[in-house]
Amino acid sequence: MRLPAPRLPVICATLAAALWCVIHPSYAHPEKPMPTSAATTGIAFYARANLYSLPIRPELPISEAEAEAARAHYRFFMEGTRIRWAEKWLTERNPVSVDAQWVSKLAPGVHYFLPAAGDLPPQARNLVGIREERAYFRVEVFPDGRAPTAEKVTRNRTFHHDYEYWNNGKLKHWHFETESSQGDEHFDQTGQALK
Repeated sequence: MRLPAPRLPVICATLAAALWCVIHPSYAHPEKPMPTSAATTGIAFYARANLYSLPIRPELPISEAEAEAARAHYRFFMEGTRIRWAEKWLTERNPVSVDAQWVSKLAPGVHYFLPAAGDLPPQARNLVGIREERAYFRVEVFPDGRAPTAEKVTRNRTFHHDYEYWNNGKLKHWHFETESSQGDEHFDQTGQALK
């Protein structure tokens, strides 16, 4: 079937627009709105991030407890609507045996976080206390008398990004570190990368 010549440009334009939506990451995955409160400062946890934007943008906020229990999570340090740094963490969990005598002293119905190295018996910590630990033990004591469960948790930071901004809010400097590389990129006051 042959299409009339006047319709061909319209069809080509429609196909091009459809492919642009599918291929171009900024259009296919629109950015989620950033926190709007200028008072938002500190570490926030997210289940996902848009890695196609610079700075990368957080998506799907979660609690620190949900981040600790997840296989992967993102951490962002926010100052208002600006991202100062971003990290991705992966977690590996392996079951371990528990000293029954020591666990008998723990209150039931609680998760305990214990450093992987140090004196025994270890002192339990809260989530903030183990935030920077690369390895720790997670012990759960059940209120119904079931045997406690324990696992050794090993966390690995797969990347870290630092961001600096111009006074006009445009990105000035991006420093990145991964497990195998690191680098920097600088930008002018319009947000264009400098050569």
